[in-house]
Amino acid sequence: MAPAGNWESMQAAIDAGADSVYFGIDQLNMRARASMNFTLDDLPAIAKKFGEKNVRTYLTQNTIIYDHDLSVIKTLVNAVKDAGITAVIASDQAVINYAFTQGVEVHISTQLNVTNIETVKFYANFSDVMVLSRELSLN
Repeated sequence: MAPAGNWESMQAAIDAGADSVYFGIDQLNMRARASMNFTLDDLPAIAKKFGEKNVRTYLTQNTIIYDHDLSVIKTLVNAVKDAGITAVIASDQAVINYAFTQGVEVHISTQLNVTNIETVKFYANFSDVMVLSRELSLN
């Protein structure tokens, strides 16, 4: 899995052998200011182009969501579903719950800081994959 901030980096990741890419749209993702990002209108093209190559595509929505963001997250999740993007990567319960209720695959972001088995059990009810907290070690 590789990050992609624009079309060129997405294509480079695929050319280098990545079987999945994650990316953001304009806002509500941790890389919003660090890269160019994509637009809502890019989702169908991303799903088509990379779906044909069996590359999984993930839209990140991994920031804190406030009340004024709720309509935006619904618009984004609906667009993910309509376009055929593989899944959303989420860290806020509003995104997780809405995506889950819409039948969109949910991956729990490392931003959620899943650090114990009870949290894993809880989020397993709403998600397909979890990326555990970076603070956990294998010791």
